[in-house]
Amino acid sequence: MRFINGSSEPHKAVDIANPIGAPVVAFRGGEVKKVRQGTGEANSVTIKYNKEKGQEQLFGIYAHVESGLQPGDKVKEGQVIGRTDVSGRSTGPHLHYSQRGNDGEKKDPTQLLKNADSFPANGGGKGASPTPSGGSGTGSGGIGSDRLAAPAE
Repeated sequence: MRFINGSSEPHKAVDIANPIGAPVVAFRGGEVKKVRQGTGEANSVTIKYNKEKGQEQLFGIYAHVESGLQPGDKVKEGQVIGRTDVSGRSTGPHLHYSQRGNDGEKKDPTQLLKNADSFPANGGGKGASPTPSGGSGTGSGGIGSDRLAAPAE
């Protein structure tokens, strides 16, 4: 659960604390399907991930991300897709990452993030344990920004 603006709601996503302007990378390759920027809601990028035979179609939604991408753009795993911002309902700068299936149903984002230690755009590191319950993604057991942000340019 998460508590914001006096209400509680299920939080089926992973929040990863990052400083404003930190690069955000695609967790998988695919095609940009939707980009929302400057609407008053959280800036976001939705990527339809490439899938292999027998896999379920997944879409990755990267929120609180300022991006210059356009629908139809192709992205590669590990490619910088934008930078962390504080758009929409937010208590601070972070990446809010969620996944949906082809039917629009929310999926567990931690399944994709289980291999965060070996993610190609990250410095590696040990001991990551995603926190889908709404934690900040930092501190003991969480995924820190050093794991899922691209190296500094």
